[in-house]
Amino acid sequence: MKRHPGSALLSRYVDGGLGIFRRRQVAAHLAECPACAETVRAWASIGDALRQAPVPPLGEGILPRVMELRAAGERRILPAARALRAALRAVAAAAAVVLLV
Repeated sequence: MKRHPGSALLSRYVDGGLGIFRRRQVAAHLAECPACAETVRAWASIGDALRQAPVPPLGEGILPRVMELRAAGERRILPAARALRAALRAVAAAAAVVLLV
């Protein structure tokens, strides 16, 4: 691989979404390019941190309410704004830790 892989390709590499041929190409590039290898390590550590983060408990009555909405035909159930902001803060904190390291 003569050019640096794009961010979409590196992301698919981190997620394991590449076929064997493309995965080998990217791995060969990473073996020769410290900058891309560091990007992959940083993204992988963000994913690890998010997988290890505790999942906040559901509030009282959430499941019955979701089931009620689904029974009424609703197909998209969005999280409460407060929960969404908390999740975004957690992702931002994980990204900041990786960047500091």
